[in-house]
Amino acid sequence: LKLMALEGYDPLADACAVCGRPDPEKPMLNLAEGVLHCASCKSEVGEGTSLPLTEGTLSALRHILYGDPKRLFSFTLDKPSLRKLADASEAYLMTQLERGFHTLDFYKSLHTETMTYDRTT
Repeated sequence: LKLMALEGYDPLADACAVCGRPDPEKPMLNLAEGVLHCASCKSEVGEGTSLPLTEGTLSALRHILYGDPKRLFSFTLDKPSLRKLADASEAYLMTQLERGFHTLDFYKSLHTETMTYDRTT
């Protein structure tokens, strides 16, 4: 996500793109438009998928995008919020670049195999 931002593909996450609220009510990230918005403002954002974010996920997203690069990973999230951040980041990347990544697919397959193996042992 930080690399996307450095390359000019950063989502606008400082406030709702429609109503301007700095802390959007039930925040969502529109993947195609690359903007943050309130759930109630979704119909005015435009086409495309919007993913819901938790408060923690939004804080982490903002930290990654706008925080000190030397402290890029200096945040903690619970597992569900971390998963939501990872899913939103991956979906945003794929939507903006309009392609998938074989290396990411391979990594995820290894992770899935490890998870399956851990459950059976």
